[in-house]
Amino acid sequence: MVASIKIAVIEDHDALRETTVDALSTMGHHVIGFESVESLIEDHPTTDFNILVIDLNLPGEDGVSFSRRMRSIYPNIGIVMVTARNKLSDKVTGYNNGADIYLTKPTAMEEIGGAIQALSHRINTNSHSPGLKLRSSKHMLEGHLGQVCLSDDEFQILVGLSRAPNQQMEYWQLIEIIEKSGNSISKNVLEVKIFRLRKKLVLAGEEDSISAVRGLGYRLCTNFTILG
Repeated sequence: MVASIKIAVIEDHDALRETTVDALSTMGHHVIGFESVESLIEDHPTTDFNILVIDLNLPGEDGVSFSRRMRSIYPNIGIVMVTARNKLSDKVTGYNNGADIYLTKPTAMEEIGGAIQALSHRINTNSHSPGLKLRSSKHMLEGHLGQVCLSDDEFQILVGLSRAPNQQMEYWQLIEIIEKSGNSISKNVLEVKIFRLRKKLVLAGEEDSISAVRGLGYRLCTNFTILG
């Protein structure tokens, strides 16, 4: 039996979400349910889950888009897609966008539990991937040239960009992220923070990491692994 792991169940059908959470919790795992991608991100800005169980037809961002982004940020995360989409083309799309396992509804809880157990073995034996690593507990960025400490605002900017669609955000969106932590800033102050963040990424070993989108905002041009 594998050790207890942390699982997020993203399912907008209330009864099914609660049933899945209860079943996986009974198997000894720490499980939290969310009705949408947005509700997960709001509660957990930096994902610390080992496995995601994702429905594809979700309000807001769909499961395929979210899985693709999570796979690029967290290469070792486990992703189980559970969906009513049962065509072969749907399954291929799922696997091409980050799924480890693709299950079609209705799915027995025992099958989902078996998928979780199989993925747990991989997660427990995988070594960390090379490249940039962001340690969320310390706000520490690690690269092949060394380690650099990020401020709270720099950390929020980097994580926000990494999780945004196409890793791109507008000025107002980035300002809103920072202001949620209690700091009121202007666009000019944001540009200064981006400049400093770029310098720190270079010190860690990553060139050309954040590009300006003229008249709109910024785009993150690199990937990294977020660790606890």
